Amino acid sequence: MTRAAFGSLGGPGRDMICDNAADWPMGSGEMARRMRDLDWDATPLGAPDAWPLSLRILTEVMLAAKQPMFVTWGADRTTLYNDAYAEILADKHPALGRAIEDIWSEIWEPDLRQIVARAYEGEALHMSDITFQLFRNGAFREAQFSFSYTPVSDAGGRVQGFFCPCLEITDAISEERRARFREGLAETLRRSADPETIAHEAASLLARHLGAEQAAYLEIDEAGELGTVRRDWTSGTLPSMAGTHRLQDFGEAFAAALRAGESIVIPDVGDTGALPIAPDAFAKRGIGAVLHVPHFHDRRLVGVLALNAARPRDWHPADVALVVEVVERINRAVDRARSERSLRESEARLRVSEDRHALLLKLSDAIRDRRDAKDVLHAAAQVFGTHLGVTFAGFAEVDGDGLARTDGQYSSRGQTPAFANRAVAIDSFGRSIATALRLGQTVIVADMATAHGFTSAEKAAVRGLGVRAFVLSPVLWQGKLEAYLFAASDTPRFWTKSEVDLVRETAERTFSALHRARAEAALIESEARFRALVHSTSDIAFRVSADWTELEHVDALGRPLHNAGSEWISLYVTPEDQPHVRATLDQAIRAKAPVDLEHRWRKPDNTIAWIRMRAVPLYDPSGTIYEWFGASTDITESKRLAHSQRVLLSELDHRVKNILAVVQSIAHQTFRPADGPLPDEARRLLGRISALAESHRLLARSSWQGASFRELVDGAVAPHRWGNADRITVDGPDLQINPRAAQTLVLALHELVTNAAKYGALSRPEGMLSVIWAVSGVEDARNMTLCWSETLGPQLAGAPARRGFGSLLIEHTLAFELEGSAKLDFAPDGLKVQVELPLRNLVPQDTAHPVAAPADSAPASSGSDIAILKGKRVLVVEDEHLVAHETVCALAKAGCEVIGPMPNLNTALASAGAAAPDAAVLDINLGSDLVWPVALLLRAKGVPFVFVTGYAAPVDVPEALQDVLRLEKPLRPDCIIQRLADEVAKSGATYRIPALA
Repeated sequence: MTRAAFGSLGGPGRDMICDNAADWPMGSGEMARRMRDLDWDATPLGAPDAWPLSLRILTEVMLAAKQPMFVTWGADRTTLYNDAYAEILADKHPALGRAIEDIWSEIWEPDLRQIVARAYEGEALHMSDITFQLFRNGAFREAQFSFSYTPVSDAGGRVQGFFCPCLEITDAISEERRARFREGLAETLRRSADPETIAHEAASLLARHLGAEQAAYLEIDEAGELGTVRRDWTSGTLPSMAGTHRLQDFGEAFAAALRAGESIVIPDVGDTGALPIAPDAFAKRGIGAVLHVPHFHDRRLVGVLALNAARPRDWHPADVALVVEVVERINRAVDRARSERSLRESEARLRVSEDRHALLLKLSDAIRDRRDAKDVLHAAAQVFGTHLGVTFAGFAEVDGDGLARTDGQYSSRGQTPAFANRAVAIDSFGRSIATALRLGQTVIVADMATAHGFTSAEKAAVRGLGVRAFVLSPVLWQGKLEAYLFAASDTPRFWTKSEVDLVRETAERTFSALHRARAEAALIESEARFRALVHSTSDIAFRVSADWTELEHVDALGRPLHNAGSEWISLYVTPEDQPHVRATLDQAIRAKAPVDLEHRWRKPDNTIAWIRMRAVPLYDPSGTIYEWFGASTDITESKRLAHSQRVLLSELDHRVKNILAVVQSIAHQTFRPADGPLPDEARRLLGRISALAESHRLLARSSWQGASFRELVDGAVAPHRWGNADRITVDGPDLQINPRAAQTLVLALHELVTNAAKYGALSRPEGMLSVIWAVSGVEDARNMTLCWSETLGPQLAGAPARRGFGSLLIEHTLAFELEGSAKLDFAPDGLKVQVELPLRNLVPQDTAHPVAAPADSAPASSGSDIAILKGKRVLVVEDEHLVAHETVCALAKAGCEVIGPMPNLNTALASAGAAAPDAAVLDINLGSDLVWPVALLLRAKGVPFVFVTGYAAPVDVPEALQDVLRLEKPLRPDCIIQRLADEVAKSGATYRIPALA
């Protein structure tokens, strides 16, 4: 190409700069090189040597300029640009030779298309500040520009393209905006006094400035685990964050970074890069990008300023720096606001404290010396009502029925309120008020006319008392509403927190003063009663040291009368009772329990008396016993009467049993045939007499207070347990049965056992018997159900054709005497009986609940072979002839050689000493003598023996004879034989019979 082809660009006198088309355009810049290297034939512009002169001139001017410039040319809007403009393109560079709409596709519609169209229409455009959302470096970001579009036309006036010098002014605009933001932030922080408001408004201002959809300030707990958002700001796009959040829920690394003081900058929560977070935690809240900046105080994480965007976005470093700056300013402002608020609150508390102190001082002076409860309430109401300046004030006590009575009241009108001195149901105040009072909640009403939660009738009732506004402060004791203090106004009134607190404290103090006054009055009355009691009784009052070493007698007022000293136990308690007394006192000291003790006491005249000593411990505030206080009562006479009564009952019991034994012997002798066994009728009669005797024995043992039902059952079935105890099952609660019921039940059980032994399950070795009872029902409707069940006995063919005495006794006597019922089922596999008895007819009248009777019966037989008695010489000592004869016959039948019977002590002693018996049966009571000398002689010789007696609990048994088996009359002869055989068998291991000289 010749020089003339390019023409001169320098004007007259200047030569063309470039001599060769391949070297055009000249220059060392990047874009000059790129233009030289580009295959222009592949572009709509074609080769540069075919370009219009105007385009070439604009290109060289553009490339030589330091300001960003570009040229858009031709119908395809092909774009050329210089090195400075390449920086604006960022990652869109290189874009040389591409259409402008292809380069800036994200802003082509609708903004850029219109501007370019206007330029191609020949309109020169200048815009000093225009904003675009450009996609550069992988993210959309807002950018601001200043530019001029200058159209370029050909010779015919047709626009060929346009030339655009431009500047990106984003940083300048951003800094200007940040400056305006800082001014607004400073104003916000300056005018706000509430820490929560400061954090909220500053965060929302920052979010709007940065174009975020959400801003919140999280207060971090001391553990650094939880963040609480009290208020947040949102544009409406994202849901509120208000509430408490676990930092860990957003990812372990997220929480750790904040605790380490690192800002969390995530342009896209779906692509977190090196920071592993929990994207789902953000995604479910609609968050696309986050910028969270931590704040530390005293090296501890105390807060986080959180900015959230709904879509991924690029956070500019300047934005991050601004957020860090705002966090610091927020926290300085919050600290300042908190300090100022603390100061204001402290000043307010001081004023309230002074006001409270003045009232409480007046209240204390007014009620301190008052002893009457009504005076206390009246004085408290006057002081309280005057101080608050209310229309009415008062203290009302509430009884168990919910009735409130106001005995102490105040009225600024000088007249008694309508509600005073009368009982008013708290439920009449309205359900909400009554419920709140019972729950211990203070009720505050500023204006009853506009208050919510009340019916029209309730509002009218309160207004009828002349009340519009009120405060009710309840007092609960052990969870129960005891009283309430009220302050009321006849006009609407806003009650301040300090006034409400004052009502609550006054209520508690008044209630305490009321209790103190009543306690003091009760103490005065108690002391008067105590003095009267001590003066009118023969009891000896005493006080004793905590360890019971020092005892002194006192008068009615507790003043010392006589100091018994530290040796009082040795001096006054009989030697045989001293160990028991010391042990009881030691146990009471350890358990801190009251003392209740009977012992013998040596009186000043050296006579012995029985006393009952009772004492209670007294404690200091720490719970330590500092002394004991008690009284001793002389019970000698009551002891003597009790002993006489026991002797009388014992003698009566002895005589009744002897009579039964005689009756049994008479029956036995009457029905005994010359040869052979007793007839069935005789055995049944003797069995029934034995059953009555057994019930008598059990009742006598409890002094006729009742008998154990379990013992009644065990006694009835005991003879059939020998050899196979498992064949009989007895189970049920132990009941104390009254005497009348016991006798009836013993006979019924005897008939059932006799029938089972003769015809039923107990007639066979494999037979089984179950006796089970239970108590059911409530209060007076409780019943005892007894189930008697026999199995594995003879097959039954149904109910017998004739009902005997036993069936009549079971079915009719129980119904007649105990109002019960009995059902007999003669099932094929064995008899089944179900008895229903009202418990009220069984237990003693003064027994509130079934209780067990004391167990004191002889041990069960070991079942020794009675053949061991054959040939043995047995001494019989018995003063009742018929009973003695019965015993002798039974022993003779067992193959024994009988010595006796001996009817008195002298003959018995002689026989025991001279006859050398191998065993003995001894009646304890021999007329006016007791058999103890004979028993002691036999024990010394090593002779085994058993006692028989009519006494349920004989007194004064010698200690050496306490272990001897005692059998109570009347007895079946076979029982005596079996028990004597047991003792003889046992004697082989336990007794050593000395050799005769």
